[in-house]
Amino acid sequence: MAKPTQARTTHAARPTHHGLLPQAPYESYAAYAKATGDSAVAKARKSSPDAILAEVERSGLRGRGGGGFPTGTKWGTIRKHPCTKRTVICNAAEGEPGTFKDRWLIRKNPYAVLEGMLIAAHVVGTHELYIAIKESFRKEIERLQQAIEELKSAGVLEGYALKIVAGPEEYLFGEEKALLNVLEGQGPLPREAHYPPYERGLRGTAESPNPALVNNVETFAHVPSIVRHGAE
Repeated sequence: MAKPTQARTTHAARPTHHGLLPQAPYESYAAYAKATGDSAVAKARKSSPDAILAEVERSGLRGRGGGGFPTGTKWGTIRKHPCTKRTVICNAAEGEPGTFKDRWLIRKNPYAVLEGMLIAAHVVGTHELYIAIKESFRKEIERLQQAIEELKSAGVLEGYALKIVAGPEEYLFGEEKALLNVLEGQGPLPREAHYPPYERGLRGTAESPNPALVNNVETFAHVPSIVRHGAE
């Protein structure tokens, strides 16, 4: 009977819950790491970007911002882009009337969002990351700032620049091309439709288009679990 008991104990000690929302907010990065197990960022960095990209593609993950665009396809397009000046941007400008899912996720588990962004940066080959969020989301900004400082202290952000940009209240701020304009210091107005961010990104020009990977809060948050446990 000793062996079955030992087997059950070992299995129970491993994380089996892949949901994003804990019952109570994670109090610290250490608490998040204890609950989730292996560091998804460390695991991704030990693997090739192509291997991680293939796993994200196999998972079938789609954008959780409303458009449902295949995440792996977007990442792969930027990875193959001839311009090597790239950025990773998290769209946290949740503006649909009555919506609160992204803000709730940031309040309870900002670490999955940040880990997902860092994994994406590894895949597309950049060290420049931004979180675009409405200035009025004070609680969420404070939570993200705290989490970023914890990741810095843990050495996870070494060599990376991750900046929070607080933007206006306008509904259009949540549209990804208008969001790029805000990051560049302009108003929240959309760009030409034939220049999506993965073709012309932050401070992009015809000579240097600077493709940008823009994903939703929840989209990034799903990535660490895919890296830890596989596409299935």
